[in-house]
Amino acid sequence: MKQIVIEQYIRDIAKDYLVALRIKGLGRYKTPEERLSDFESELRDIHHLPDYANYIKEIRRLYPIIIRLQPNYYEWFHERYFESLTNKINLSTSIKIGATSMKFYEWVSDRMRYEDVRSSKLLPYIKRLKIKTCCYCNAQYATTFIKNRDSMASYDLDHFYPQSKYPYLSTSFFNLIPSCSCCNRHKSNRNDFHYPLYVNKYKQLLKFNIKPSSIIEYWLTADYRKLKIDIIDRKDAELGFADKYDNVFHIRKLYTAHLDEVEEVLWKSKIYNDSYLEQLRKSFENLFAHESEKFWRLYYGFYIKDSDILMRPLSKMKQDIAKQIGLMKKRV
Repeated sequence: MKQIVIEQYIRDIAKDYLVALRIKGLGRYKTPEERLSDFESELRDIHHLPDYANYIKEIRRLYPIIIRLQPNYYEWFHERYFESLTNKINLSTSIKIGATSMKFYEWVSDRMRYEDVRSSKLLPYIKRLKIKTCCYCNAQYATTFIKNRDSMASYDLDHFYPQSKYPYLSTSFFNLIPSCSCCNRHKSNRNDFHYPLYVNKYKQLLKFNIKPSSIIEYWLTADYRKLKIDIIDRKDAELGFADKYDNVFHIRKLYTAHLDEVEEVLWKSKIYNDSYLEQLRKSFENLFAHESEKFWRLYYGFYIKDSDILMRPLSKMKQDIAKQIGLMKKRV
């Protein structure tokens, strides 16, 4: 719902994540690269599967690139380095090592320590990105927190490119998208839908829209259930993108549960005026002297910058509707 432009500070975060993955642990702990090396040997020497071993060897060779690979290069990268290797194997073939039997792509994710990445390794870097809501619906919190010195999360990590087809991307920084369990489940059933969180150029794809006639009906009845909101295509979207997005994540139905939040935006559009704004400025002049963004967050009750949408649930909807009805024109 809100894409993130890959700026230098984000590339630095991805680099730090790579460094963390390569740190050797205590005792018998092995890094992903060490585990991949062992797996390659097992495939080549014990199971006599040279084509599968070569696939793992290529992951090892390109590991630092894979972990920081940006989504706009995924297709090119796959065609150049992995397409021919993939054509020689079956990613879903079952392989038994010891008492454990898994599909090959599951073994790849396992040896790349995906479970560690999902449960702890990636979480501090998601926090540094200031992502605090589901990146798909912006309706649920996605919180990273500390418990007993360990990072924990209240969200899932969705794979932009699925593990079953691109297992080498299973722990790639830009391929992992914080999402609520509902959105993750909805998208897992639709591998034909691609919505990158990280982009090189920001595009305006979706916006919320409130039906003007429903506003009139609301003021006549004071019943927020009369309000009608929708998501529609913006200027950079392909025709029908909003419908495709809704078909996957059910945004329109989901947001009918939050019409009372829309009602509050309408209240502010009626109550707030220039004199109230000036009174508020004077009352808290010292508190917000050098932090105007915080003042506007107090005034509107939500984050006002597009870049802060993922900081709090429903920010996208509130911003779009506030702009549509003219509420945010008061900002100077």
